[in-house]
This record gives sequence, structure tokens and C-alpha cells, in this order.
Amino acid sequence: LRPQTTGRTILKQLGGDWQVVNQGVGGDKTADMLARIDKALALNPHFVIILGGTNDLANGDVPLATMQANIREMCTRVESYGAVPVLCTVPPTNFYLEQRDILNGWIAEYANSKGYGLIDFYSVIDNPSNPGHSNPTLVMSDGIHPNAAGYLAMGNAIDLGIFTGRS
Repeated sequence: LRPQTTGRTILKQLGGDWQVVNQGVGGDKTADMLARIDKALALNPHFVIILGGTNDLANGDVPLATMQANIREMCTRVESYGAVPVLCTVPPTNFYLEQRDILNGWIAEYANSKGYGLIDFYSVIDNPSNPGHSNPTLVMSDGIHPNAAGYLAMGNAIDLGIFTGRS
């Protein structure tokens, strides 16, 4: 099972004529995502899923206010193109826990205040035996990147009502 398989499963569950285009680039920080958002928007999406902050936190040199500003600007651009932003919480890792928790709280509050959909990947990958850290059964040995089981769990956690209006 690979992430692409999870994407096909979600498309079947949505029904109709849906296409998912992954514009994510490994290692990107929110500033990199912001610099490339217009390229994704040129595809005329209906929804844009934004999962950013993990690499900003991993490198430890990006202020929280910068991450927030970058995410906010991505959402503004998505809306200006007539698409709908969908935000995601940052999954648990074993670094910068306090900043990650603050960022995730802000992401949830911002999504709620703007009426955006929110996908809570943090809760999916959280370790019940060691809360706040990644579940070793759902991530690779680096403790960050999801494995096949993690991607499947993340895919299954997406409320498809966000995209169909049937939440």
C-alpha cells in the first residue's frame, strides 16, 4: 500500500469526477509553499489542502509568527482564486513540541474563524502511549514521515464532507 493508493480510495468514496493533484515537495517550509502556491492555483482547483509547518519546526529557525503569516497568505491567495482552503494540523514529532502545539492551536482556531475545513492529522499520528509524540507504528524510523499504515490512517481520518458539503 502506498500513499497514492489511499488517494484512489478517497476518490472512490467521494464518487463523481474528482482529481487529486499533489503539489507537495519534500522538505518545503511554509515560505517555499507560499512561493509555489500560484503554480498550484493555476490548475483551477476547487479545494487546496494546506499542510505546512513540520519542516519549519524541524529546522527550528522559523518564527511562529512567520509560519502563521505564510499559512494566512496561502489561504488568502487560494480564496482570491475562487478555491477553498482546507487546513491540516501538523502531525506529532519529537521536536519543538511547545511551538508545534501553539501552531496547531492557531491552525484550528484560524480554520474555525474563517469557516475552512480542518483535517486533524495530529490526532491521527499521536502516540497514545506517549502523547505529543509520533506513534511508532504509523511513522518511519525517523519518527516524522508516515509509513504505509500512517498514510492509510491519515486518509481514513479525512472527513469527506469537507469536500461534498455533507459533514
